[in-house]
Amino acid sequence: MDKATEYAIPLKKGADNASLKKAVDNALQEMKNDGTLSKLSVKYFGSDLTTPN
Repeated sequence: MDKATEYAIPLKKGADNASLKKAVDNALQEMKNDGTLSKLSVKYFGSDLTTPN
């Protein structure tokens, strides 16, 4: 999509947040693996933006 916006989840650097970053990364990977991200992409953007065209 030409006008796609990229998002980030800001986290404070440091060991204190390493487990939070890992949990977020794992949750996103699970959502990608089970198709949830694709379904949300189609629902809200009209196409699957999780895979390259």
